[in-house]
Amino acid sequence: MSHSLPFTHHASHITHHAPLLVILLLFSILTLYQSIMLPIGEADDETDHYQYLRFVARTGHPPFTQAERDEAGFKGGLAPLYYWLTAWPIALVGEETQPDIRRVDARPERFIPSDGLGINHVLHTLDEQWPWRGQILAWHLVRFLSLPLACVTIISTYFLARRLYPHPKLIALGAAAFVAFLPRFVSSSAVINDDNLVFALTSLLLLVQVIILQNAAPSPRLFALFGALFGLALITKYFSLILIPEVIFTLVMSHGLRRGSQTDRRPKTQDRPIPTQKPIDTPHAPRTTLLPFLTAFLLTAGPWFGFIMLRFNRIGELGFIPGLAASLGEPQITEGLVGLLSGQSVRPVAATYPLAEWFSLLYRSFWFEFGWMRVFAPAWIYGLFTVLLLLAITGHVLRLTSYVPRTTHHAPRTTLLLTLHFTLFLAVVLARYVLSATIDTGQGRHLYPALPAIALFISLGLYHFGFWTALRGVDSGFKIFPFLATRLLPPILKILPTPHHLPSSIFYLLSSIFFLLPAFSLQSSSFILPHYDTLPVTTTPPDELPITYRHHLPFADGLALTGFNTPATVFTGDALPATLYWRAEKEAQQDYLISLCLQDDNNLAVACWAGPFAAGRYPARAWEPGDTLADTVFIPIPTCARVLNQRYYLHLEVWPLAADSAEPALAETPVLQQTFAQPLITIQADVSRPNILPQTLEVWRGNHRLSQPTSLSLNQTLTWLDYTNPGQNKSPRFIRQATGAFAEWSALPALNTALFLPCDNGPEPFAQAATFIAGPTLLSEPYFPDHPNAPSNLTLSPDLRQRAFAPFTSTLTFSRTLAPLSLEFPGQSPINLEGWKIGSMEDGSNLPTFQPANLPTLPLTLRWQARRWMADPLIVALKLLDKDFQVGAEHLATLGDRYPNVLWVPTEVVEETYPLRLKPDAPPGLYRLEISLLREDENLPDGYEYLPLTDNETDLGNNLYPLTFRLLDPADGTPPPHPFSAQLGSAIQLTGYDLTPISNLQSPISLALYWQSTAPLPTDYTVFTQLIGPDGQVWAQWDNPPQAGRYPTTAWAAQDQVVDRYTLTLRDGAPPGEYRLLVGMYDPATSQRLPVIINGQPQPNDAILLTTLSLTP
Repeated sequence: MSHSLPFTHHASHITHHAPLLVILLLFSILTLYQSIMLPIGEADDETDHYQYLRFVARTGHPPFTQAERDEAGFKGGLAPLYYWLTAWPIALVGEETQPDIRRVDARPERFIPSDGLGINHVLHTLDEQWPWRGQILAWHLVRFLSLPLACVTIISTYFLARRLYPHPKLIALGAAAFVAFLPRFVSSSAVINDDNLVFALTSLLLLVQVIILQNAAPSPRLFALFGALFGLALITKYFSLILIPEVIFTLVMSHGLRRGSQTDRRPKTQDRPIPTQKPIDTPHAPRTTLLPFLTAFLLTAGPWFGFIMLRFNRIGELGFIPGLAASLGEPQITEGLVGLLSGQSVRPVAATYPLAEWFSLLYRSFWFEFGWMRVFAPAWIYGLFTVLLLLAITGHVLRLTSYVPRTTHHAPRTTLLLTLHFTLFLAVVLARYVLSATIDTGQGRHLYPALPAIALFISLGLYHFGFWTALRGVDSGFKIFPFLATRLLPPILKILPTPHHLPSSIFYLLSSIFFLLPAFSLQSSSFILPHYDTLPVTTTPPDELPITYRHHLPFADGLALTGFNTPATVFTGDALPATLYWRAEKEAQQDYLISLCLQDDNNLAVACWAGPFAAGRYPARAWEPGDTLADTVFIPIPTCARVLNQRYYLHLEVWPLAADSAEPALAETPVLQQTFAQPLITIQADVSRPNILPQTLEVWRGNHRLSQPTSLSLNQTLTWLDYTNPGQNKSPRFIRQATGAFAEWSALPALNTALFLPCDNGPEPFAQAATFIAGPTLLSEPYFPDHPNAPSNLTLSPDLRQRAFAPFTSTLTFSRTLAPLSLEFPGQSPINLEGWKIGSMEDGSNLPTFQPANLPTLPLTLRWQARRWMADPLIVALKLLDKDFQVGAEHLATLGDRYPNVLWVPTEVVEETYPLRLKPDAPPGLYRLEISLLREDENLPDGYEYLPLTDNETDLGNNLYPLTFRLLDPADGTPPPHPFSAQLGSAIQLTGYDLTPISNLQSPISLALYWQSTAPLPTDYTVFTQLIGPDGQVWAQWDNPPQAGRYPTTAWAAQDQVVDRYTLTLRDGAPPGEYRLLVGMYDPATSQRLPVIINGQPQPNDAILLTTLSLTP
């Protein structure tokens, strides 16, 4: 007898699964590479997941209250398991350790670098480079935790396929390879996302269910694992609730399988005796297997679900089903369910995607997408995967049309399980589309919990397509593609290792084409990274940076140049690089332009460059305290074949830009001028190009001469070098090929500079330099140089935000910075605000009226015009205030939202709509609309200051009150429950009333009076209501102007209807008996009551007897 050593057995086991290990190794390398290279915060939902993780790292627990959910961010209501397991790297590094992540939406100034047009969710800086520190280090550590979770998904897929199709092993390897090399799965496995844990858990759950269905007597331990996995999946992603039908299916089918195995009714054979009805001894009864499942499930998911259902349900507010759904913290689902159950529209019209467009998003994003559905693969990638899918489907069709022996006794059950598994998650995706057909519902990754089933379907289909008939000995597989079989494959197979059989070679060939090529073609360094710019900014202090020439030259409060680096030699026709290090200790209040020239001993310029900081990518208004900007500029050196040997000085100027100019314009004088003694720069002719001659015109951008069509972004700088007729002061310009506004693009006149390079036999000056900056008023049509000798193919196409401009004429402004031009709301024409004066109000007969019950949100549209560039983000506050300054509606938001006011250009007109949410309990009456602008200031007691409202030089206070609204009573427009007719004076009628029935003295009496006016009233009257007891005494009384003074009679228009409510409470000691309810009106200035006439008869004491109440103790 031979005995194998233990390590021999393990080695054999490893060797048996060696191809899987190779797949895992390649996948790990690919994923780690992407984890390191992909820009942090740009993957779908990654910033929101990290905010939740920071909360858990700081508190040590998931959100337990609604306030904590809000603090944890947009994802604060999600299931907690993933965050519990992965928050420890952040706690280890320190939740507040610097440098921090620069989320764009956390600070409006962070929209400035991209003019609000970028796809960035994070402002990427040099702090993200190696070595990692602070939150960047923590972010990458959490990312690395996604890799083992993804490997669990791949391994589960492999063993799932092996359980169902043990032979050939290629099917299982193909399924594992499909998952491992699916580009979208690789990128998901490289970033922070709770999907990675739920993919692993659902794949394990599916594997365990298959094992149960294949086992006639699964053990209680296996059912306990089944229940635990299901519970863990639920507290990882709440959408795992969709698996409940699948779980029930498995439990029912496993119970039926055990019952069927208790009696052996198979027919007699030579190796089996006569059938017997004796029960076969099964080790585990259904009760002993169901109990472990329920116990494990309740232990894992029960406590958390019980807690959130009790703490966060909104059943009383929304009803049972939406109220329970609200516990899950998914507003989209909650609002969708409310809409469906109420019969209302569940989709915002503007966000709705047609089904075909939505399906295209779903299909493409299944294979690959990045950056919140903003970065997609080239079309040929999706074409390859479409071919792959079609081949797999064709393989299944070929299999169905052929005789196929059953490979496993339990195939029908497991096939139903896999089909159900995929169908359920497809139903989730479709349900999300029904509830809200927005772009985020079309994400293909929402199908990834069913990825093992999808991968098995693809791998099995490919196998059947190329290999099914060959495995049966019928060489007909290649007859479908004779050219592939006879012409293309033979030379390829000659260079491959000798295969065991031809189908294997075909399979591996298809794998390399359809998996590896797309996977590696979508590498982050070559495909994704170009979409995301890294700014040359760091929080590292200048003292720790390799600065050769150190200085400290302040040019504004808290802003300074700290030094620079530059080489000491440059060749003619090249560009001299100079890296300037700027330090910000405070926020900048305006933008600047820098000019850097080479000068000779006579202070004559020989080469110059001018432009904004960081080539316009990081203007000073975007700087944050603690920033160090490493700004590399390139000074183009004029082209010259022979130049005199001289040395030159660097001369720096910093100019403030005019705050009230839409186009870049310099202020009168620079705020910094400095000529540096060191280093002395030498300009040499390039001896390798002795015959070089200058063109008549050169246009430089950075260190490149332009000669082909070029796209320009906002604030990019061009340097114009003109060698023809230098010194004639002709203004250089670009012109458009089409006519219209801004047809000419002129250089900055203050920076037109004659260059005196001592070129042998050259004129003096040798060239003329000019600076062009792509300002926001340029149009999108191509511009070309207005020069007879310009490069023939050179055109410049500004890729800028399209803005609306108008001459600034308004005298009404907030802080002489922003002018409110007009106001518009539903059902009304725009109201011009330019001529608004204090006390101006619309006629009372034309008050806009709204009923909160019918219009809970009032959309107000304001048109603003900027007068100057703004450095600080502003807050717009809109309120509806009654006479006592009680708030009936309110809206506070960052001015401009995703297009914040720091991006607004002088004379630009911006239209913005604000949803003013009316309070449902706001009492009826008149409300003034208050418009205010605020600026945050931590140094002030309240943390903010109001921008003053001015008209020319007149101070009008802090608030604009352009309009008065009337909010109606909920009963307005309905007939009174108790009609009544009484005339008060000449213009007021009582048309009815409503009264809460009571029978005892302790209950308050609720009264509603229905008034109607027949003409405008010049006097503010007061309403009196009285309860006169059986003793003739007044035991309850309430006097006030209509609607508690919020709608005085002087505001009433002709035919106005007013519902006026009162509450009367009897004083202590009121006797039982008959009480008369009297009402009327009087002039509070004279106490004179309005005369009352009922049915043509004057009433005693000018009071209206509404009714008589019989009250008991």
